Amino acid sequence: MHSNGLLSKLYAPISRTFLLNKYLIMKTLKDYLSFKKFMMPVVLQILFWGGIAGVLYGSWWLYTNDNWAWIMALFFGTLLVRLIFESFILRYQSFKALKDIRDKLYESE
Repeated sequence: MHSNGLLSKLYAPISRTFLLNKYLIMKTLKDYLSFKKFMMPVVLQILFWGGIAGVLYGSWWLYTNDNWAWIMALFFGTLLVRLIFESFILRYQSFKALKDIRDKLYESE
């Protein structure tokens, strides 16, 4: 049989790690629910790659059907998807920069 001292020494790091992970998960969830952290930048990245996949599939479809426009669709499609999603992400980046400026101003006071 193991003594309680040995078991507590073995399980102490595990329980500390579990509590730390539980705290971090709850803090992250609280940040998302209180809108301190946005999930839209992550969603936009996923949608961006979906858009690129759609352009690649559309270009491939045009190529397999012997349509010469596949080259233009490939070039301009990827460019258009990139520009659209950059404009969306730019809004969040500017918000983040303004938030950092605000925080530095509060620190200097």
